[in-house]
Amino acid sequence: MFIIEVLPPGITGIIIAGLFAAAMSTLAGSMSSLSSSTMIDIYTPLCGKNISEEKKLKISRLLTVLWAALLIISAMIFRKSSLAVVEIALSIASFTYGGLLGTFLLGLLFKRVKQNAVLAGFASGILFMILVISLKIVGWTWYTLIGVIVTIAVGSAITFAKKSRE
Repeated sequence: MFIIEVLPPGITGIIIAGLFAAAMSTLAGSMSSLSSSTMIDIYTPLCGKNISEEKKLKISRLLTVLWAALLIISAMIFRKSSLAVVEIALSIASFTYGGLLGTFLLGLLFKRVKQNAVLAGFASGILFMILVISLKIVGWTWYTLIGVIVTIAVGSAITFAKKSRE
């Protein structure tokens, strides 16, 4: 409200335009990243690598539109929520961040960890987070830490169990 009520109209317009520009560039970068990842990681391996550049560009643009639609639908779902947008976004993100960070730390801390142990740890972390969230045991700020602990515990337990059998 300070910007609208106290600052002169010209400065207010520049600040609001800057805010819109920042939001639009962030959203454009996100949609471009999602489209690129989908194209490179999913479409190209499934549909072959002998696709012309022109067709890749058309498909990439279509994927951008599809991701934009998905983001709009997601925003519409949460528009009547009483929570702040940042809180909603962080609670959704922290659902998987624990498993991802735990996976990274497993590879960093345990040199002999194998892929199946890491995947089991990650899956366990996600499944445990589903349980924690559905039972509303703790607040969303703890999700990442809990996911990390479960992922590392399961992954390292599998690694040590296999190591002791050898």
